[in-house]
Amino acid sequence: DAYVSTAPFEDNTLTTDPAMFDLMRDQLAAHPELALGGPSLNWLHEALSEMLTLSRMASPALPCLTYLGGNERIVDHQRIRDRMAAWPGGQLQEIPGAEHEILMETDPIRQRTGGEILDFFAAVAAGDAPTGDAGGEVLRFA
Repeated sequence: DAYVSTAPFEDNTLTTDPAMFDLMRDQLAAHPELALGGPSLNWLHEALSEMLTLSRMASPALPCLTYLGGNERIVDHQRIRDRMAAWPGGQLQEIPGAEHEILMETDPIRQRTGGEILDFFAAVAAGDAPTGDAGGEVLRFA
């Protein structure tokens, strides 16, 4: 069974917003074909191999905006911080208290991050987004 259909909202690893958690459950009930199952051993092997290969490569000199929830429990915080610190033109936004699905967090977080993402896309389109050889910038969500 899919995580959202079996996990209680309390202490879930995806969002702190009960309405968004319910939305995920409702979406899965309406469209069970969208459920994510557990990985096969072959899929896991291929994914781990690819991640190892990518971890050994330099980040591209392209603009990148990444969000990391302060309560993230699915991916490794430090690996993300390290990658983004070395990403030319990279920006890491850390959001205290947020879980894994930043765009499914509370209204204030979604509104702010949504606006920042649109501004970032506009800056990229206008050629104003950061690029270069310097490491990324870490910003703390206030």
